[in-house]
Amino acid sequence: MAIRNSTQNLSTTEPTMTLVTTQGSSLLSTSTSSPSNIPHISLFSVCPILGLIIIITAVVLCKKVKKHNLTLQNRRQMAVSKREENIPQSTLVISQPLLLTKPDPQTRWQPLQEMRSSVRTWRQKQSVLRSWSSSFSQTPSYSLQDVSLLEMIKDGKQGRFYRAKMSHGNCKGHKLITCKVIKEGVSLKRFELEVSILKKVGYHKHVLQLLDWEVAQRPYMLFLENVSFGTLRKFLRINRVQLTDNENLQSLLTVVAYHVALGMEHISNKMVLHRDLALRNILIGSFPYECKITEFGLASDLFNYRSSWKHYKSEVPLRWYPPEYFREKAYHLKSEVWSYGILLWEMETLGCSPYPDLDSAEEVMFHVCNGYRMRKPRGCRDEIYKLMEQCWTENARQRPSFSEIAKYLEDIVEEDADYIQVEESKTICHPLQG
Repeated sequence: MAIRNSTQNLSTTEPTMTLVTTQGSSLLSTSTSSPSNIPHISLFSVCPILGLIIIITAVVLCKKVKKHNLTLQNRRQMAVSKREENIPQSTLVISQPLLLTKPDPQTRWQPLQEMRSSVRTWRQKQSVLRSWSSSFSQTPSYSLQDVSLLEMIKDGKQGRFYRAKMSHGNCKGHKLITCKVIKEGVSLKRFELEVSILKKVGYHKHVLQLLDWEVAQRPYMLFLENVSFGTLRKFLRINRVQLTDNENLQSLLTVVAYHVALGMEHISNKMVLHRDLALRNILIGSFPYECKITEFGLASDLFNYRSSWKHYKSEVPLRWYPPEYFREKAYHLKSEVWSYGILLWEMETLGCSPYPDLDSAEEVMFHVCNGYRMRKPRGCRDEIYKLMEQCWTENARQRPSFSEIAKYLEDIVEEDADYIQVEESKTICHPLQG
């Protein structure tokens, strides 16, 4: 019994031999039925798997970090490029390409010399302006005691126009003159600007010529050439009955319109904005052949920043102003054409105020911006009203220029000349009595 038991005990501790067959090959594997070997086997099998997972995770994380860095760099580059796009381009024009070579000793200082030349030119211009400006600070040449004011022609916003006579001597050879006495509220800068614009406009047959000025003491004065009949508006109103009975009235008014267009063509060619073109600012020496544009108190020089419209908050004649001024505060050469169309309407009605059906300035602005246009005046010829409509075109670019208007009216005047003959020296109406 003891031997049998010992034999059984030995049999329980012996390893068992098992035959494992894999794809036609036989392998003998020794397996131990002891439970203590199982954890060692599972640990060795799990470690490679964990290592593989860690490697894969590290690779994925590296790719994500690299992608994030690239995205961040791209965003920075896009932000920089956008900022560069917002920077205005330089107005500097390089005439020669930039080469990375040794510069020529004779031309290496050329850019600096050009810059010095431009600065020198600018200083010369400033010197001329200062010397010209100093001419305003002259010693008194005239005073009200030297001028006899005979009759007030018109009372403007910035000054009164008088038909006057020089009491002592003459003014540039003129004994009879038109004197504009500037009102107290007008600044010296504004008056100097008006004088400079009149000097720039210069002489033209249909622009009232500047003779001299007085700025050394108040009141400031302008001395202009003489006219006999006063303003065209007052002339038409006073002689309305006599003019209405004249069968050649439309031909005579067309001559006046033609002469005003010639004067405005000259002013526009000088790059000057009148800003107050109306019947009240046309003075006449003999009707209809001597018509002269005056009153440059609101005028501005397109080449002079000092005369910008923003610098002078003056009252403006809204009934003569175009819709672009009401919408955008814009006023340019084609805006003057709109005012010329209003002047034609005034002339055809023999001095009536524009937009008689609209009481306030607010109503005028509202209706003009919404397409309202004045009707054809009674007795107005079709050619003139057609010109009015072209001057009142909503799109300023489509309005005619003063050169085109002058050519259009010139053809009409030449056609009318075949039917009527009016001597230039003959006046239709008598001048106003002073």
